[in-house]
Amino acid sequence: MSERIVIFPSVSRQVEASFGPFDLQRHIDRWLEPLLVAMDRYRQRRTLAELDEHMLKDIGISRSEADQEAAKPFWRE
Repeated sequence: MSERIVIFPSVSRQVEASFGPFDLQRHIDRWLEPLLVAMDRYRQRRTLAELDEHMLKDIGISRSEADQEAAKPFWRE
């Protein structure tokens, strides 16, 4: 059985006392994962925008395609 790590033990106890058994880590993960995906998407788009023509040609993307992708907001796929 894996050990459960509780980030905020006092908050977790308060929530459990108010609402019964509550898996705080599961709820944190539910909110954290989309944030991490958005941050990674932002980083990838910034990196794509910085590639030169030779690097873009190597991966089969035109400058206009790279610029179009880099212009998308981080929350859009």
